Amino acid sequence: MTPRNWHHANALRLVITIVTFGLILWWVGPRELVAAFTNVLWFWLAVRVVPYAASLWIQARRWQMFLSLEDITTETNRLFRRIWMSRFFVNMLPGSIGGDIFRVVESGDFSDSKMAVARSVLLDRVVSLVSLGLYTSIACLAWAWKSMWLTLGLVAAVGLVCSVIALLLLATNWPSHIMERCVEKLHEGRVREFFSQLANSLRKLAGHRSLLIRAALITILFNVTWAIGSYCGFLALDLTISPLLVITLIPVVYAVSAVPISINGLGVVEGVFVLVFVAGGLQPAEAAAVAILLRVTGILLSGFGGLLYLFERREMGRAPIR
Repeated sequence: MTPRNWHHANALRLVITIVTFGLILWWVGPRELVAAFTNVLWFWLAVRVVPYAASLWIQARRWQMFLSLEDITTETNRLFRRIWMSRFFVNMLPGSIGGDIFRVVESGDFSDSKMAVARSVLLDRVVSLVSLGLYTSIACLAWAWKSMWLTLGLVAAVGLVCSVIALLLLATNWPSHIMERCVEKLHEGRVREFFSQLANSLRKLAGHRSLLIRAALITILFNVTWAIGSYCGFLALDLTISPLLVITLIPVVYAVSAVPISINGLGVVEGVFVLVFVAGGLQPAEAAAVAILLRVTGILLSGFGGLLYLFERREMGRAPIR
């Protein structure tokens, strides 16, 4: 993509962000939205720090597993801090890819090969997205069963089958064979070297099926923990809703954030949040208030990662200790 096209794409995403927020405000009504914030219980916002930090620690453990495929060893606490820092850059840069780039660029204190770290981040992202698809499909099936929504049930069933097939394919050598075929068409250079090594990493992953299963289960645990943190947002606004319903529906909402049609999912995620939880029994203003509250507190919590970066950026530039 040329710089001009990149700017056009970002401009379009900005327009989508503004338009979706405008539609949300028009739907719920400004007065109703403001009224939903009149009795905020700050205790539950403080409690949200616990599941937020726990979910980042779980994410660090999953990344550590994929680093081990590249023969990179480092402690979980270091990766936990790095993941928290990456959350800050996710919110400061347009698109979740900003956090992934940060993890690769600032890896000099535990690896001397940024290409190897990039492969671990890429595999981490792929497996997490497939596992999220699996969890979201199961959640949608449960919701469709409860609400007797046949269309949603059929779509969720297709998603479930596709997610299972994707996981099964990752447990075979097919992805590495396909990658090797693609590498043959590339010219000599760093790009060909990267994808050649990526094919080797995929072959290693197929040979460590237990790692793949554990990564999928850890991703489900991550999403459950993240949903528990989101439930604190409902409690903070003194709203009555089943925690099981939140655990079921939140992954459906945040699966949308993986689609880069707006800046960091702004507006689109909040819009889907309102649609989903209105269908779950909330009033539009209540659902919109929770969505905005979770967005704001999420940005504030990620700000701690920015502070960590300020304190640790010199150490991150050092050569890894052997």
